[in-house]
Amino acid sequence: MKRTPLKRGTKQMKRTPLRSKTPLKGQKSPRKRRKRSELQKAKDRLWEECKRITRLRYVKHDGTWDCFSCGKNIDEPAKAQTGHFIPSSTCSVELRYDLQNLRVQCYNCNINKSGNWVEYEKHLKTEMGENFPQKLKDRNETTKGLSYRIDWYEMYIKNYKEI
Repeated sequence: MKRTPLKRGTKQMKRTPLRSKTPLKGQKSPRKRRKRSELQKAKDRLWEECKRITRLRYVKHDGTWDCFSCGKNIDEPAKAQTGHFIPSSTCSVELRYDLQNLRVQCYNCNINKSGNWVEYEKHLKTEMGENFPQKLKDRNETTKGLSYRIDWYEMYIKNYKEI
C-alpha cells in the first residue's frame, strides 16, 4: 500500500497568547501556593532527624552503607535511602518515625521493590530476633489511626537531636 502525502487544509490553527503573571480584567488570579502548616513543618524536621540518625547508625568505617535488604554497597550519601519495614503509607504515625522501623536501603529496594520487605524481614529477624517483626506489626495495629499534636513531634525532635 502506497502512502500518500498529507493534504494541507486552508484553516490555520489559532495560537494561544502567552499567559501573563497578572490576570487580565475579569480573569482569575493564578493559584497561590499554600503555606506549610506548623504541624507539617514539624513532621518534616522529625523526618530529617530520623534520616540523619539512621544513616549515622549504619554507616561503615569507610563512609559507605550496605543496603539492609539486598546488601548492595551504597557509596554516596545521596543514594542512601531511609526505608521502613512497615511502609509509611500503611504504618501508624508512631512507627513512621520510630528508629526500630528504619534502616538504610538502596533506591532499587526502597522504591522499585517497594521496600523489598521479604528480604527486609529476613534480615530484621537475624538482627533483632525471630519475634521482632511480629512485635512491630502488632504495635502498628494498636497505634494505627491515632492522631498526635504538634508537641508530640517537637518532643521527638528534641529527643532525636540529643542522639
